[in-house]
Amino acid sequence: MQIEADIATTYSLLNDERPDGIRVEKQGGAFKAFNVNLNIIVDIAKIGEIVAVSWILARITPQVRSKVKINKKLLPADDAGARKLIVDAINEDQQKDESSE
Repeated sequence: MQIEADIATTYSLLNDERPDGIRVEKQGGAFKAFNVNLNIIVDIAKIGEIVAVSWILARITPQVRSKVKINKKLLPADDAGARKLIVDAINEDQQKDESSE
């Protein structure tokens, strides 16, 4: 999934300890108005999507949540909406991976 976030959120996503099954990569030189684009790869075989969603949301502060984009969609401010958007993005990535095999 692609995430566009502020620098503090990006720093946290890139540098905080991650559980097995989550990989975070910075997209090459994509800075835009203090936002950074990242790719987050979730391996469902190694980690459950609930754990992945919780880890991602824990790194996005409520103050900036409404400015974060996941797969070019703004992250909802409410937890339920944010969780659904991230789960949908994870599932979309899984479907793309399965269809390319």
